[in-house]
Amino acid sequence: MRNYDVEQETRVWDRVMGGTPPAIPADALTALDGRLRGMSRMYAQLSRRQPRLRSMARQSSRDADRLGAMVFLLTGRRPPREKPKPQRVGRLPDALRRQYREERSVARDCEAYAQRGGEFADDLREIARHANSRARELMRLL
Repeated sequence: MRNYDVEQETRVWDRVMGGTPPAIPADALTALDGRLRGMSRMYAQLSRRQPRLRSMARQSSRDADRLGAMVFLLTGRRPPREKPKPQRVGRLPDALRRQYREERSVARDCEAYAQRGGEFADDLREIARHANSRARELMRLL
């Protein structure tokens, strides 16, 4: 697989769209997609101990699917899917705190990218709202 090249993406957008590169780089969306998929897998593992987390796993997975669709629309390629590595869960409260911090981080990143505007700004704001909602739910569980 080739590494992402910002200059090449800009040249392609210049040629195809008449000089209008995307407001949000595809590699940034790909990274967010990977983070959300990892969080979804962790929620799935944690839901064995805390069944209320199943809905969070599904929502996180749906948000990652939306980000994957955005990447596909920008690049014409689906984001790479890494083989999931076994994640060590540890104590439930510690794992929930890690998930909380990651949710807040994803929400901040999505909001920052949404501020740049572009065709996906509304979608990114909605994903940020979902991440903040999951963070609030985790806070209640802690």
